[in-house]
Amino acid sequence: MTTQRKDTILLDGKEHGIARDSLVGIFDIQKHGIYESGMNTGCYRGAVGRYELIDDYLYLIRLEIIGTNLAYKSIKKINRVFGKQAEMVTNKDSNRTILKNIRHKVADYTGYFYIVEYDQSVHPVIARYGFLPYTKVIFFDFQLGKLINKIDFSDAILNIRKDLENLNHWIESKAIMKRKYLDGSFYYERNDENENWLRYVKRVQDRVRGIDERLLWINTTLGMYDCSYLYNMEAS
Repeated sequence: MTTQRKDTILLDGKEHGIARDSLVGIFDIQKHGIYESGMNTGCYRGAVGRYELIDDYLYLIRLEIIGTNLAYKSIKKINRVFGKQAEMVTNKDSNRTILKNIRHKVADYTGYFYIVEYDQSVHPVIARYGFLPYTKVIFFDFQLGKLINKIDFSDAILNIRKDLENLNHWIESKAIMKRKYLDGSFYYERNDENENWLRYVKRVQDRVRGIDERLLWINTTLGMYDCSYLYNMEAS
């Protein structure tokens, strides 16, 4: 699947990417009678939202809708849902219709998501194949738009990553195949037939599942890495 643009949320003045296991938006535009006027494989949801927590309720404060030629019915729905104070701006370069100056309580959202921060220093093989290359992982659970649970998994993930920090040599010599491009640079391929690799993957997978099963889905939700093979791994 094509990498998907993430919704974001403002927390303490900083914008964070939202990781979810759904291709339906937190604010589902079609459910509200609003339809995109174009197509983008990088956003199957049809829109990208920016959210904010206000008194433990989730609010939509900005919305980018795919396309610049919204139907009249969609524009009427926008006015009805967000009020006439909503500012609508079209950007033909990015093929977006942007809604600003909105403050809409997402009172019909029941579900969960994570915010994550990515560690650029993680070894490329560890990162690419799903070993949680994150310095921050915080879980948010909502019922009808109200925050009912928040868990910071950052320390637990860090403890797992400590096992990975000194594995570069082992990974390159034992568990993966190092290939060279024609220009002399390198890329990596996992060796699925290597028993050490399979055993190690299973160990990390079990440790992550021991923290929270849903953490296994963060990487594919972000659309950054191909690690789906982890989820049905049969390894001793």
